[in-house]
Amino acid sequence: MFIGDFILALFLGLVFAAIFGGTMRPRAGMPGILPVFIVFSLFAWVGGLWLKPFGPPIYGVSWMPGLTLSVLIFLLLAATSRQPPNTGQDVEGNIIAKDAASAVGVAFWFLIIALVAAIIVGYLT
Repeated sequence: MFIGDFILALFLGLVFAAIFGGTMRPRAGMPGILPVFIVFSLFAWVGGLWLKPFGPPIYGVSWMPGLTLSVLIFLLLAATSRQPPNTGQDVEGNIIAKDAASAVGVAFWFLIIALVAAIIVGYLT
């Protein structure tokens, strides 16, 4: 069960990270493909563990919950990662942008810790 869930999460993470990387225009401050892959993989894994299994299982692993949660996270990330208008920022705007980027980095690590904790609790219960 663990190996099947892990492989499915990696596959879904790879597919959605590739789609996300291919459809979003690169811009300054946007994360690379590896953090996006990690987020999609962990959400697919959590979805497979915590959502009610539905759809046909493949080798005993229900893949629809992970796919559903990955699609929802993809839509959320796509909706929030639009290109800001180019208005010519001054020095104060650059300082605010750096502070915002560091806050997003801290939030990213809290999200990763919460997802890993949800995976561990999902296997222990």
